[in-house]
Amino acid sequence: MNEVNDNVWRPQKGPQTEVLSRSEREILYGGARFGGKSEAGLAWLCEDEYINNPAFYSLVIRHDYEDLANWLFRARRFFRGRGEVVGNPAIIRWRGGGITQTGHWKDKNSVHKYLGNEYQKILVEESTQCFSTMQEYEMLLGSLRSTTPGLVPQILMTTNPGGPGHTWHKKYFVEKAYNKCYWDPESGSSRIFIPSKFSDNKIGCGLDKQYVAWLNGLSSKLRAAWRDGSWDAFEGQMFPSVGMRELPFIIDPSDSVGRLFASLDIGIGHPTSFGLWWVDHQNNPHRLFTYKNVLRSHRAHAQEVYDKLQGFKWTRGMFPSVCWSSHDAWTKANLRDGWTYSPIDEYMDVFKEKGTQFVKANTDRKAGCMVMQEFFAEKDGQPTVRYWDEYNQTYVEDVTTVEFDKNDKDQYKKVAGDDTADECRYGLMGIATWRSGEIQKKLIASGASNEVIPFSIGTEYEEMFREVALA
Repeated sequence: MNEVNDNVWRPQKGPQTEVLSRSEREILYGGARFGGKSEAGLAWLCEDEYINNPAFYSLVIRHDYEDLANWLFRARRFFRGRGEVVGNPAIIRWRGGGITQTGHWKDKNSVHKYLGNEYQKILVEESTQCFSTMQEYEMLLGSLRSTTPGLVPQILMTTNPGGPGHTWHKKYFVEKAYNKCYWDPESGSSRIFIPSKFSDNKIGCGLDKQYVAWLNGLSSKLRAAWRDGSWDAFEGQMFPSVGMRELPFIIDPSDSVGRLFASLDIGIGHPTSFGLWWVDHQNNPHRLFTYKNVLRSHRAHAQEVYDKLQGFKWTRGMFPSVCWSSHDAWTKANLRDGWTYSPIDEYMDVFKEKGTQFVKANTDRKAGCMVMQEFFAEKDGQPTVRYWDEYNQTYVEDVTTVEFDKNDKDQYKKVAGDDTADECRYGLMGIATWRSGEIQKKLIASGASNEVIPFSIGTEYEEMFREVALA
């Protein structure tokens, strides 16, 4: 604590002081654990010009009820004489008559509780755990506004590296606004990222030396993230790498036949993700582009994907021979007079003249994760998968963001925002099956084998295939 007595709190010199002096509309404060972020958030929320105004209305968000309960426990003491925590769900009644609403952010559907309100201040604790996607953050940001003179709208988010929202936080705040004001040319909004280290909290370090010792004793990557606040190293990633970047190149139509594939994870209310793959003559998969969007109908998605494929210059409008799709795409809905229709019917209708076969993907999550790891792992200094960087931004962000399931580290955790990871899994599982079939055909043709060969990167079969392929 930074308290001088029960009613006085002063920020420590450094990031805490800096946070409370900033005027940017969007502030991210964080990095290391134990850096004094929570107290700075409490102080930021109860600035005099806000809590003395009867029109003040604000919002505090934590990831879950347990975290929120801990924050409210601290708030009751911190706000003594300024505001009172009352009710269930809890609100804060300020001495000037204003109110702060508190809540949790379980998933993207949580935003509906806050839409339509005018919040002059929004405080979000552990924002990388709350907002797995930039879209969720932007939805909440729509409620940050003020029609009251003197109450300038502002959002403060505190967090540590890691979590489902790590990648977009890093790109949006850390890389563009590191210790400086950044004016977004598209939105006109200002933002800043203020980094913190555990050593910034000198009072805390002096009071809890055992915790400091624990931070110092962590493994190198975890120590870099939790002690030093590094956004370049954190634990929990299922796939730290998703292949090797490469520049686009023209794929001749003769090389596309039988080697162009796709994967699809459908969604209404959450994103639909579509990936286009090409498998070269060494059987290495190339991720050509990613489509990810939220629309109101499956047919609208199908048409957008169709148009994107037809206009994709690098494949000269060629369409995939097979698209491995999530099983829910085949779920029938009763429309009228016994007539049923499924999402995949929409895709088949739109693609009917192109010959693309839509096939149910292998959805074995654990096996799929194993196949993904094998594809992404380096062999002879290079991963098997290549991807075209400029067309696969969401692919890189979303797949590197998924975390191990703590209850089963052989697979990634099922959370909102894993749509592209699921779609990628369907694609690589399909390509794995296709690859094993192609290897089998070549081996049988050469007389080297007459057995069914399971897919397994790095086995004797792959070495045998190389010899056959080179012959």
